[in-house]
Amino acid sequence: MTFLTVQTQEPNYFDFARSITPGQFGKVAVLYGGDGPEREVSLVSGKAVCDALCEKKVNAVLVDTQKDAIGQLQRGSFDRAFNVLHGPLGEDGTILGVLKYLNIPCTGSDLESSALAMDKVRSKLIWQALKMQTPSWGVAHSWSEAENIARSFAYPLVVKPVDQGSSVGVHVNLKDEESFKKAFEQTHQEFGKALIEPFIEGEDFFVAIVGCEVLPSVRVSTKEDFYSYKAKYLVDDNQYISPGGLDSQEKELADISLKAYQALGCSGWGRLDFRLDRKGKFWLLEVNTVPGMTPHSLLPTAAKALGIDFGTLVFAILSKTLYPF
Repeated sequence: MTFLTVQTQEPNYFDFARSITPGQFGKVAVLYGGDGPEREVSLVSGKAVCDALCEKKVNAVLVDTQKDAIGQLQRGSFDRAFNVLHGPLGEDGTILGVLKYLNIPCTGSDLESSALAMDKVRSKLIWQALKMQTPSWGVAHSWSEAENIARSFAYPLVVKPVDQGSSVGVHVNLKDEESFKKAFEQTHQEFGKALIEPFIEGEDFFVAIVGCEVLPSVRVSTKEDFYSYKAKYLVDDNQYISPGGLDSQEKELADISLKAYQALGCSGWGRLDFRLDRKGKFWLLEVNTVPGMTPHSLLPTAAKALGIDFGTLVFAILSKTLYPF
């Protein structure tokens, strides 16, 4: 059986946005907050996006979806939405189903692709079918299942939720059964099941996509054990290098990124996370369909490497909602 990726027909949104005036967007709901584990991050991202749109003279209004999201959208008479809800409900397609029912165009991937990308297992199954490099894995619903999976891999291991973002619940470089069991029990207790993978020694690289435009890679240097939730949002001494210093491998990573992104049907904007091992091989970890937009975030860092400021970036992302599909 042959598997093919389908090239999206999206424009270069940075070019397309130049032809748009702020008034064409009408009234824009910036969806943020929610009640998931990434609420605090989403509050910061959403405010940054809304402020930038308002500076561009867009009629943008913050809508915290923690309570009465549907009622707020119905009463607000919104013409379109900018989704900055991270994690479940925001990235798994739930809010997109509501918007589709209300006939409100929205930024980013559609409902089906969002749900698929949020599920790390199903994403990996598609990439594996396309012979793309992603770490081997197993999913455990109990400690006995976790033990069996661990026996098929060599330590160190990684334990993480199947359907969370921002490194919520992720434990890496687990070198023995004691640390592995503790990590599994924490993830299992909070999320019900755990994705288990071999830990890959190497460096983390991140690639953002806007439309079909692949932005320069970003490499992060952090004093934390890995680019964890704490490293992403709670410390200020990380170093962000973009382009990531890959030289001849930059194009290779861009090509892998676009293929993996399109394989899941993603569109609009997003970010892919990779691990580069000691032998120079890239390993696909996941796709984020609503990347962070905080001062520490990676997509704005990649855009800045191309000379694209934050306001221009969010204006371009919003322009997808006006593109005549």
